[in-house]
Amino acid sequence: MASVRRQKGSKFWIGCFRRPDGRPTNRSTRSTDRKTALRIAEGWEEVSRQRTTETKARQVISDLYRQVNGRGLASPSVACYRDQWLTRKKTEVRPRTLDQYRSVMASFVTFLGTRAGEPLHYIEVADIARWRDELAARTSAKNANNKLKVLRCFFQSAWRDGLNLDNPAAKLKILRAEPSKRRPFTADEIRALLRVATGEWRGIILTALYTGQRLADVVSLNWTHLDLEAGVVRFTTSKTGRNQVIPLAPPVLAYITEQPGTDDPQAPLFPQAWAIVQRHGRTGALSAQFHELMSKAGLVEPRPVRHVPTTGKGRSGARTSSPLSFHSLRHTTTTMLKMSGVPEATVRDIVGHDSELVSRLYTHVSEDAKRLAIVQLPDFSSQSASESIAT
Repeated sequence: MASVRRQKGSKFWIGCFRRPDGRPTNRSTRSTDRKTALRIAEGWEEVSRQRTTETKARQVISDLYRQVNGRGLASPSVACYRDQWLTRKKTEVRPRTLDQYRSVMASFVTFLGTRAGEPLHYIEVADIARWRDELAARTSAKNANNKLKVLRCFFQSAWRDGLNLDNPAAKLKILRAEPSKRRPFTADEIRALLRVATGEWRGIILTALYTGQRLADVVSLNWTHLDLEAGVVRFTTSKTGRNQVIPLAPPVLAYITEQPGTDDPQAPLFPQAWAIVQRHGRTGALSAQFHELMSKAGLVEPRPVRHVPTTGKGRSGARTSSPLSFHSLRHTTTTMLKMSGVPEATVRDIVGHDSELVSRLYTHVSEDAKRLAIVQLPDFSSQSASESIAT
């Protein structure tokens, strides 16, 4: 039976109760009132005696809090706190990150169904595990792990706000993911791709290849980012917020100088691609177009038409991963630079990979060093490129 005692010199009562295995346990109630302390100790013993679930334990503690303080624990519903959290994040993260947070939380709330209206502290580790495992079954372990990280941030925020006793999402380990199959393009594959790429796509591919940048950053470039007199492009990456200054390779400069002029310095360098991103709010449609280009070049198999049932998993089903994608151009840049003997720190500075090596040994990689590295890359706009990049 629960009891209380007070140590000499302390104003707080100590709650005494037994664990499920019978061992006695003493814990400070942080209360100076004996009756209140005894109720707290009895609540602890009830939770311990029932070998209860996390949800039941939280309910008991909430009821105990109400008895002691005359009001219940502040505990908004999952859906309500989701809205509060996303509103707060608007001023803390970049728009693309916020979109990702919204998508993940929409997925979790949909999974919970009517339970999304229950108090936040009722959510158990098992609930999150089922959500994660369902995601992994439909898509991939890597995708599920990335979404779990967002949910960890969500519940960590709830814990900091005093709404949860802990972070249930943090108790889950990430799933073992298959190693990435992504690889760089070979020189012949780059040539095949450029043969079928017309209009803006040729410029987008060349820019990505000779700067090592992501699709979102390439299509976000506008004329203010270009300093043609200095022969560099200056911009801030959307994913990491890194300020980049990259010398423009001759093939990229040649493409840019062939484009018609504009009176609007804010005009996008690739207006059609940028319009697609603006319309959809993401680069997914452009990634799909790039896959079609690779298919046309004979580098990958064409994707099945979405309305034709092929796997039975629907639109959200797991898609067979191709070793080639637009991101492979970034790998290609890195590979070509390293094969040309460019120092690791310079390679990382050009493609935008932060590392301890760069911060510890190189406070600044000069523009001349980067220009020297860029001019060593093969010219795929001519027939002088080396025969292979990677095997």
